[in-house]
Amino acid sequence: MSKPIKIVILIVAIIASVSAVLLFAKTQAQPPIDMHFPNSHKLALEQDIKSMNEAFPNEDFFSLIVSEMEFQTKEGLIDTLQRDSVADLLMIQYVPIFRKYCWKCFETQEWDANSMAAIENRVRVLQSFKHLQSSSTVLDKYEALSNRVDTIVRVVDDYNTAINLVRHTGFVSANNSRNAVSKANELKNKYPLRNYTSLVGQLDSLRYQLERGHYQWLSSRVDMLDLDKLHNYWRNNPKDSLSFESFCLSLNNSLNEYENASFYPNRRDVSGLRKSLLDRRNDAKSKYFTFRINGRIR
Repeated sequence: MSKPIKIVILIVAIIASVSAVLLFAKTQAQPPIDMHFPNSHKLALEQDIKSMNEAFPNEDFFSLIVSEMEFQTKEGLIDTLQRDSVADLLMIQYVPIFRKYCWKCFETQEWDANSMAAIENRVRVLQSFKHLQSSSTVLDKYEALSNRVDTIVRVVDDYNTAINLVRHTGFVSANNSRNAVSKANELKNKYPLRNYTSLVGQLDSLRYQLERGHYQWLSSRVDMLDLDKLHNYWRNNPKDSLSFESFCLSLNNSLNEYENASFYPNRRDVSGLRKSLLDRRNDAKSKYFTFRINGRIR
């Protein structure tokens, strides 16, 4: 082998050796790759949420998951960003299940009071469920989910209003009765509340109950036009004291108001009450030249 060829081979060998050394040194000096592993606690929570079924309210996964999520956040097992991500997934998964359960209740002919109370409590929780990294609620981020919850809230509010109406059938004032009858007529035809047949029946009969209470109130006021009874009444109700003549005039106006209360379908004839009012007034005026009541009998 000639000398030039040997020189070339030697140079190539030297270059190859140097390259190998440099490559080895580079790999040795390179820092280790930063490996990011998923948070196993977050993954477990997400898996639980995805496995949620329609067991509400027999197995209340929502409360269990929220409790576990907040515990893990407090203990530092998941950070606030991860917690909010879990909260988002929980709401996305849970609201459709909750809505389906609610409408299953609303489609029945009898609504269970305990179930309605549980639904009301849950919607309040959903509406106030917040992210930790902001002051907004989770529902603020999802308009479609928020609308679904708002629909349930409106049904619950209608239910509570109807229950309150049928529980208060005593006479307060003609204006109060007018408003109550108007609201009852609105609610008894409103979907889905109209499915609740017994409550609809109570709403429909409310006008009759209020009329009966109104008439009884008028009758009792006319009956009070007895001096001894008036004495006892104003002694116990000093703020309601009027002159005898003013009392009679006010009562006559109340009789007129009842007669004009078209929201009562079965108004009674009050001519007997009006005659009794007039007779008692004239009797008192004939016995007392000046008779005035101002808090007590004089």
